[in-house]
Amino acid sequence: MTEWLNAHYLQLAAIAVGFLLRWGAGQFLANATKTGKGGAPRNGQDGGGKKSRWDKTRITKFVALAFYFASGCLFAFGAYPAAQWVVSWGGGLGSWVSVIFGVLTLAAGWHSLHGLVGLVHDMTDGTPDDEAFKAAFLVPTTIPLGWAALVGLFTNPRGAATGVAVLAVSVVTALYAHKILKKTHAAQGHYKLWMWFSTIICWFVGFAHIPALIYLNDFAGAHLPEGVAWLLRIVVVASGVLFAMVGLGDVLRDWTPEKWSQWAAMYSTPIFSVLSVAVAMATASAETGLTTIFAAF
Repeated sequence: MTEWLNAHYLQLAAIAVGFLLRWGAGQFLANATKTGKGGAPRNGQDGGGKKSRWDKTRITKFVALAFYFASGCLFAFGAYPAAQWVVSWGGGLGSWVSVIFGVLTLAAGWHSLHGLVGLVHDMTDGTPDDEAFKAAFLVPTTIPLGWAALVGLFTNPRGAATGVAVLAVSVVTALYAHKILKKTHAAQGHYKLWMWFSTIICWFVGFAHIPALIYLNDFAGAHLPEGVAWLLRIVVVASGVLFAMVGLGDVLRDWTPEKWSQWAAMYSTPIFSVLSVAVAMATASAETGLTTIFAAF
């Protein structure tokens, strides 16, 4: 127990301080913006004269936003090694526990990205509010944990559990991608910026689909006749090239990535990754495509 505490005291302290800082940020915001004894908001305004754009209330909310963000970073720093440890469990019941934890953690990461859209939308008036405060804590907390889950799930082979994991990751990703893109396409104002933001999200979606496509590629190579497997690969790669070509034309039209560009980011990314992994496996004699692409992490 003593050795374990000596090895992880910094992470434990970061988690504790992160929670305390998050609670403190909420108390700071509540105390600084509540109604004063005279019945008027405590914002430093007397109701007369020209109102400054940077009044006390707005400055207070930005300070609180920084506190929430710092608390999220501290919590992520402390929880990241624990997430890596749980996701690395393998064999028997441990493999299924790690898969369930990994998929849930990845879902939390996507949920925070969905919240990031709310943060950006909330900030269009120049002042952070409730959605921004929630996202400021959740985004730095869950995205690193989601990344740890994605890498950990596919660098430790688990047999049948790996197949369940890649399919679950793709399903969760597809569901949250639909929610996020629906929200970004419905946003008001700054159309070009929202479309570029949507394209970045689609790239992340495509990256998250890589494990499923590689797993299917490995499965096809192991269980289908060689000619059939290569025919399917050629069709998939040709589809990726088609998406990339049409998507490039879409963005070159007015330098605004719309539907086709976003589809290219979503589908061409995993397809070309599978192609590169297939080449790497042929030249390096890797065991599986998943271990090849995640070996760098």
